[in-house]
Amino acid sequence: MKKGLKIFGLTVGALLILIVAAALIIPFAFKDKIRAKLETQISSTVNAEVKFADYRVSLFRAFPNVAFSVSDLSVTGVGSFQGDTLAFMKSLDLVFNLRSLFSDTGYEMKSLIIDRPVVNATVLKDGAASWDIMKEDEAETEVEVEEPSSFRLALNEILISDGTIVYTDLE
Repeated sequence: MKKGLKIFGLTVGALLILIVAAALIIPFAFKDKIRAKLETQISSTVNAEVKFADYRVSLFRAFPNVAFSVSDLSVTGVGSFQGDTLAFMKSLDLVFNLRSLFSDTGYEMKSLIIDRPVVNATVLKDGAASWDIMKEDEAETEVEVEEPSSFRLALNEILISDGTIVYTDLE
């Protein structure tokens, strides 16, 4: 009986150590792949230049959720707004429900914290708005069928600290 309990305890302990080690190692081991995937996903969705200095993924900071943090995030316009900074954030912190990242029901965001955002919203004389940067979805223009989004918002916290918004309307 004692031997079986000892083996069970060692097995559970080893599994816990393995899980903790994987949670620490995976974000560092795949950092470049995650960054490349993130940059590809962003560039396929927006007509703007999006840059960030660094990011962090942590399974411990908001346990049992996943914390994602981006530092020095900037969104710069293209075309008529070439070189204009639409937005800059010193840091953007998101917390997602861990289970929702692995399910087919969509992502569930729990927390959004933005530190020192600067937003420059401009409307040109021709009515073009600097914040209209989303690329049109080709499938969306062909068939007008609305499907429910897989993104769920269950925010417990929204915090914007020390923000600045500048609105210029040249119309």
